[in-house]
Amino acid sequence: MWHDGPMPIGPSSVIRIIGIYNARGTLRGEITYLLRRTFAKEHCALCDITHGSVRRRPGWDRCSQVFTGECGIPVDLLHLNQAPNDVLDRADFHPPAIYFQKSDGSFILALSQVELEACNHSPEALFSLLNQKLGEFS
Repeated sequence: MWHDGPMPIGPSSVIRIIGIYNARGTLRGEITYLLRRTFAKEHCALCDITHGSVRRRPGWDRCSQVFTGECGIPVDLLHLNQAPNDVLDRADFHPPAIYFQKSDGSFILALSQVELEACNHSPEALFSLLNQKLGEFS
């Protein structure tokens, strides 16, 4: 469904995908995000894809499991305070975003905020786009 054939092997292969929310994963960070979303009409496009109004979308979990099962690449979701410094220090880091982690430990921007917004809250659209980006990368 998501991948046609084996993933590339070697120093440039993707070993992990990380999505980074535009929010901190602390109680204060969650409350701040809720207030920004409610009163300032700010939002996190990755949150919109992975979560409904209260809890995680079942469609996200289903798509993530299928994608990981077929591609063999885990997908991790992190808050700003959980993100690796190698990502936070990048010039192209503007959360929310999704990065590919290569087998040499380096990171490559896979999906920007604009691309996440273009998914229009759809986990299926996000994983289809990730599959396309993996094809371009290999």
